[in-house]
Amino acid sequence: MRLVYDNIIFKLQENRPAGISAYWRQLIDRLAKSDVELRLFGEPTKNIFDAKEWSQEHESSINYKIRRYLPFLDRLPDGSIFHSSYYRVSLQKNIKNVVTVHDFTHEYYRSGMAKMVHHWQKGFAIKNADAIICISENTKKDLIKFFPKTDPNKLHVIYHGVSDSYFPAYQDAPDKFKDLGKYVLFVGGRGGYKNFDKVVSALSATSGYRLVIAGGGQLSDEEKNKLDLDLGDRYSIFPIVDEADLNFLYGGAFAFVYPSAYEGFGMPILEAMRAGCPVIASNNSSIPEVAGDAATLLEKPAPELINSALKKLENKNFRGDLIRRGLEQSQNFSWDKCFRQTNSLYMELSS
Repeated sequence: MRLVYDNIIFKLQENRPAGISAYWRQLIDRLAKSDVELRLFGEPTKNIFDAKEWSQEHESSINYKIRRYLPFLDRLPDGSIFHSSYYRVSLQKNIKNVVTVHDFTHEYYRSGMAKMVHHWQKGFAIKNADAIICISENTKKDLIKFFPKTDPNKLHVIYHGVSDSYFPAYQDAPDKFKDLGKYVLFVGGRGGYKNFDKVVSALSATSGYRLVIAGGGQLSDEEKNKLDLDLGDRYSIFPIVDEADLNFLYGGAFAFVYPSAYEGFGMPILEAMRAGCPVIASNNSSIPEVAGDAATLLEKPAPELINSALKKLENKNFRGDLIRRGLEQSQNFSWDKCFRQTNSLYMELSS
């Protein structure tokens, strides 16, 4: 079986590494160690998930900002399977295309040209795919909603996993994390539907917690102004964190709050659970699939509901039970399982 990956996602998420980069790297690591004939096309990046250890071929001299919207350009051996990291396909005959659909945030929350171009590109990839991986049942449902003519036999739900880098850490935290006190953790992107502002507003109404922000890049002027006004000096930010640092931050947090209005999967939920951190999240989209009964789920991301959930966690027995259930729930998801199911799909296409 000949398998071809384009690694363009590492460039697209170079300055803000996120879940798609993590997913792609987990597949690469397992495929590169298997007996699959794997070719990687990409270029070196600063993305912490970049596959620098593995040999990558250069795809084209066309700048990635343009190339990201184009079909894969290099000639491939007949019978190859092409799987793009971000909504591209090969139009070459005798090539099978696999597409992973992660979410529909552009369709729900973007507007104008950005929404139109992304929707067109995603639709073109879906139309020309021989197999389509959806990372949750909710993503599959959204795909059918936005692209109702898609052949349902092409759709395969394969859940993400959670890295073994996350575990209850009993050793001392690095010095940079030692003086954070009692804190609530917010991880990842902060724009719009992520409802970061609701967490800030919630903590501004209580003096009991510090807010620690991990990932998502540097604060915007607007974010910094709100934090300074609402929390004063009761916040810390670590704009880019690797998995080891994030594991310590999860492990030291009083709670991880994830009030997003929409997720295609919700990987940070599992990371927090695996690290032994209780989770407060929104009860929408894919989040109930991932969280099960092992998180406090909010019907809406209102500051008063966030504070009510934090107050419940002050009960040590309740908090301990939620941590225990989270550890159990996180065991239902693994990158090895994701790889096995993905590889089985490749084998099915190649037969």
